[in-house]
Amino acid sequence: MRKTTTGNVLSVFIAFCMIFAMVPFIQNASVNGNGSGIVAAASTSYAVSYNTNGGTGSYPAEHIYFNDSFIVNTQKPVNPGYTFKGWGLNRLSDNKWYAAGGVGWKTSSEIAQNNYVLRIYDPGTELRLGDSWIQGETTSKGFSFVAQWTPKSYNIAYDLNGGSGTFSTIRTAMRETFTISASVPARGGYAFKGWNLLRNSDGKYYVAGVGWLSSGEISSGNYTARLYDPGTSLTFGGSMVVDGIDDSDFTFKALWESTAHVHSWGDWETTKAATCAAEGVRSSTCSGCGEVRTESIARTEHDWDAGIIVKPAKYYSSGVRTYTCKICGLTKSSPIPALNVALVTPAKVRVTSAKTSGKKLIVKWKRIVKNTKGYQLAVKDKKTGKQKYINVAQGRKTTLSKTVKKLKKKKTYSVRVRAYNVIGDETIYGPWSNVKTGKIR
Repeated sequence: MRKTTTGNVLSVFIAFCMIFAMVPFIQNASVNGNGSGIVAAASTSYAVSYNTNGGTGSYPAEHIYFNDSFIVNTQKPVNPGYTFKGWGLNRLSDNKWYAAGGVGWKTSSEIAQNNYVLRIYDPGTELRLGDSWIQGETTSKGFSFVAQWTPKSYNIAYDLNGGSGTFSTIRTAMRETFTISASVPARGGYAFKGWNLLRNSDGKYYVAGVGWLSSGEISSGNYTARLYDPGTSLTFGGSMVVDGIDDSDFTFKALWESTAHVHSWGDWETTKAATCAAEGVRSSTCSGCGEVRTESIARTEHDWDAGIIVKPAKYYSSGVRTYTCKICGLTKSSPIPALNVALVTPAKVRVTSAKTSGKKLIVKWKRIVKNTKGYQLAVKDKKTGKQKYINVAQGRKTTLSKTVKKLKKKKTYSVRVRAYNVIGDETIYGPWSNVKTGKIR
């Protein structure tokens, strides 16, 4: 056995104390994958940011501590013309990307050369920032989730707009270059001017420097839709997916110009003057081809005389006036309104009494002076409804009367009176009086 000295005991005690002091540090540290040593403490945090890579969206950066779990932002960015695939993970310290299938961190050229697949992270995925994130890292600059996009595909068809020819639909995608068919459609009597580009979803045309407009907007604003020549190469870019529309197909629509002769017409010349009896004729000649066009001239107005009354107007019937054209002798008739009967109508009669005496009924009423030639009595059997009318001439007394004779016993009669006026061959009656009754005893 070796002899233990006081110095050896002290050395062992010091070494033990040093190891005990390092225990907390060892417990809160991590060893990298290749065993090269401690590379990150639990108190180390990393900035995790988001790069929409051409898209739009609001994504605040986060600070994640080593070995902590976190959730990938649940919002999807938007990029017109593209479909969002998910997030690729980029390490900022060495600009490497995390490849799927256990490959780990690789540069973009390494991924392309070896056909590696970039690991895609969906929004809302729960992750832990652990050893694999910092494997082989020399400095810490954080990480960035970079949006990955798949270009959308679009169809561009051809509308020959009355023409003929064979044209295949173009299949393209965002940022792809395509070529318009070099073929030119044909149409009899027309010359092909070029292709207008139509957006199928809303029927709008592309106007260079302005954007997409409807036919009405192009016409009212004096715009001209852009024309594309056959064989033109184009890149399907952002101008195709504006206005919040990125899922529409498109159509190249043929624009034609008539090649037919356009007449240059001279001034109109009257070859036959119009009258009130017949239309006239005028003609115009094309200075280019000599063709003559004609059109009618409307008839002139008739010159009517003052007219003559062929039937005078009355109080209960209209009259007729006939006019004759001084030029052609044509006649026309127009009605003359009936006269105002209210001006010659008698007033309402006031019956003062209706008394019986034997088989007689004595009726008395007040005389009406104005518009009155006589009176009419209506005597009615109340039971049978049989009625007879009796006319009485105008009298001079203030109160007039009429005795109705030969009435039947035990009968009740009603009587009413109205005045009448006579003008020409018309009799104008006034309103009936109130009804009076009397019973024959």
